[in-house]
Parts: sequence; structure tokens; C-alpha cells
Amino acid sequence: PGIDEKPAVAAPLEIGQSKEIEPTMASIEILPDKILLQIFRKMEFPHLIWISVVSSRWNRVIFELLERRVWFRLTGYNDMPNLSGRRSYKQVSMREGRLFSAKFKPSVLEALGRTAKTLEIDCQVVYPELLLYVLQFFRSVVKLKLVVELFHGSDMNAATFVEQARGIFPQVRFLTISAQYYKSVGLLAAMAPTLVWLDVRVREQLLTKFYECRFDHLRELTVRLSALPVPDQPRCFRAVKLVDFLSRQENLRKLNLDVTAEFVSWDFSKLVLIEELTLNEKVLDFCGLSRMTRLRSLRCNRCIVLTYRDTTPVPSLKKLEINSSSGVKKVEQLTRHFPNLTTLVLRKWDLEAAEMQQIVRACPALRELSFAMSGLDAALLVPLQQLGKLRKLCVEANVKNENDLAAVGGVLELESLRELHIAVAGAADEAALKKWNATLARNNPSRKIVIGKARAEEEYGDSVSIYPLDS
Repeated sequence: PGIDEKPAVAAPLEIGQSKEIEPTMASIEILPDKILLQIFRKMEFPHLIWISVVSSRWNRVIFELLERRVWFRLTGYNDMPNLSGRRSYKQVSMREGRLFSAKFKPSVLEALGRTAKTLEIDCQVVYPELLLYVLQFFRSVVKLKLVVELFHGSDMNAATFVEQARGIFPQVRFLTISAQYYKSVGLLAAMAPTLVWLDVRVREQLLTKFYECRFDHLRELTVRLSALPVPDQPRCFRAVKLVDFLSRQENLRKLNLDVTAEFVSWDFSKLVLIEELTLNEKVLDFCGLSRMTRLRSLRCNRCIVLTYRDTTPVPSLKKLEINSSSGVKKVEQLTRHFPNLTTLVLRKWDLEAAEMQQIVRACPALRELSFAMSGLDAALLVPLQQLGKLRKLCVEANVKNENDLAAVGGVLELESLRELHIAVAGAADEAALKKWNATLARNNPSRKIVIGKARAEEEYGDSVSIYPLDS
């Protein structure tokens, strides 16, 4: 309408009269798949899972977007769908309590085996013959997880099983295996030469067989074992033979040791090629760390008592992580043994002001620092202003209200700081967390600031099953 004209007013509807809406082309369904992908990429992971059931088209597009995180859950039912001509899966998983006489459609196994690069089999009880039957369809997998708690009674001995399994996985590079029986240890030995990554759970009785495995390219190894119980004695594990075996692995660079025992004594003086070391024992007594001249990272999990008998400093160590509330009694021990740290993570450790000052004085080159505190205390955070190279700070603390956040004001004056993460302990109001994030982000636009709990992706894990929709 013109300036002097009044806008037209629609006549009111009579009782019982309905208003017809003219059809419009403003629908999201007219958008091409490329545009939908751009929209979906901006959405959070759990939301994508929810909307994957809206339509078959959305299901297909979201599948393409999350292809690396989607698993096909394989079951032994005869009514499994025919996958011929349908979408392909990179990751296949089979988790059954008892895998006995279940029959798998060969067409389904063939279709999955053509494209699968990751295979996960986690069963409590299994027939060796049925396991070999399933495995033969997945000869192209690169990443394999094989966890079998019990091989059911069979006439097939370990030697026959290993001989028939040899050559099934010529391309496996990453392996997670529970080597609790001679069959599984033999299978590990057959795949060992091609492995670059291995996570193995082995019985102490089978360690001798494990030591016979030949690893030509192994770079990262996790060993999980339980020490044999001795009557009327604490369970102790003597690690001399294990360390000797590890020292012969010329390509090994990352090592994770998880031994269930009341006491473990380690001498790492022979492991001169290891760059990253993770220890998971409750009582740690180790020496020889100073001879590990390439060691860059050390992580201690579940540690209650940590004894470092070697007083020689380890100047090569750059990252130290202790995930325990009482791993070391004094911070002075850490700074004396590891003087050149650039990353220090002290989870579940309530630091005091004197300890923080000690860290700042001894580790002026810190670039990343993580620790816990009962509450955001400005007096405890003030010394951090002397860390001129600090780029990332992670703090776990109780935050009651927005006024508590004023304690981090001094830290935010650091020009080098690029990331600040505050994990709020206990229950927290989601609305308050969003408000606090918005306030700090508005005042610090050049920094990444996160306040709250774990992200949704972590809650949902690394994978999900998206079921195909036919209509």
C-alpha cells in the first residue's frame, strides 16, 4: 500500500469456515544433498542421530556424513536383511553372549566383508569352527578387535586352529585381542609381523608364548595382565623378562603397561627407545627412567604410592600426567626429577598455594597446565601470571555463581593464553553454564573458553548405529 493508504484487512472467518493455505516451494526437501550436508555439518552429534529417522533421504545423507562413526551390528539371526545393492559399511561389530549354532547368511557376510576395514568380535563363549567361518569373509580388515572369554569344547586343537586361521588377515595393522588361551595367542603370533598397534590382555601363564611372537613393525603396545596369586603372599609381578622382551622391539615407541598386582617393580633402563610411557599400577616402584633418553611423555594412572628410586633428573621429559589424588606427596619431587616440563596434568589433585608457586618457579616453560582445586581461588591462580608461555589452562573446581569466575581475571591477562577450560564439579545449572560461557567469550573474543561438563560427543562415545530406512 501507499503511504496514505491503509493496509488491507482480511475478512474474518465465519464459524465452521476453514482457511486454505496456498502451496509453497519453501521446503527443505527441495535442497540438494550438498546443501543438506553443509547444514548437517553445523549440527551437534546427538542431534544428527535423532533426525536420522525423519526420512530415508535424511538417513542416507547423515550416514554419508558419519560414515566413519557408523557400525553395522552383526547378529546371527536368519532374518538378517539382504545388503546387496545397499549402503556399504566400513565398521562391523558382533557382540554375542554365546556364539554357538547361529547361522549367518553368506550373502550378508560377503557384502559386509567387501567394504569393512574394522571388525569387532566380542563374545563370551564361541565355537572355534564358527569363529573361523565368520573371519574368512573379512580378509581386508585393517583394524581388528577379537575378545573371546571362552572357546567352547571342540576337537580342534590349538595347532589346527592357528594353521587354518593363518593368512586370513594379511592386512591387519591394528589389533585388540584377549590372549587367554593357546588358540588366541597362536592367532596373535600369526598376525604379529604386520602389526603396528597392539592392545593385548594375556595371562601370566601364557607370557612365555607371548614372548615368542615376532613383531617387525610394532610402534605402539598396550600389555594388560594379572599376576598369579600366591597363597598367603601379596600378588607381586617380577617384570624382568617382560622388560627384556620389550627392549628387543626396535620400532616400539609408545608403551602402556597395566598389571594387576599389589606390587610391581620396574627397571626401565633397557627401554631406551620408548618415547611415551603409561603406567597403571596402584603401587609403583621404578628406576632407570633417566636412561630413557628419548622419553617425552609419562602418564601414571590409579597410582596410590609412587616411588622413584633414581634421583637422576630426566631432562627429556616434556609431558607428565598423574591421574591420582595421592600419587606423589610433594610437588617438589616432580619438579626436581622432571625439570623441563612443558605440559603438567595433575588430575584429582587439590593443589595448595605453596605448591603452585613451586611449580611456577621450577617449570617456567609450561605451555599447558591442568589441576583441581576446591574452589576458584584467586590467590592460587595469581602465580600463573608469571608463566609467560602458558597457552592452555584446565581447572576443575566448584563454581557456585558468576562472582566466582572473577578469580580467573588475572590469568586472562596473560597474552600467551589461548584456551581456558573450567570443569565445574558437582551438579550445575545448564542455563547458568551457558550464561557464564557467553559472558567470558564476549569479554575474550580471541580465546577459546569452555565452562561445563563433558561434551555431548563424549557422552555418546565414538560410534553409533544408524539403521537404514526403506521409506
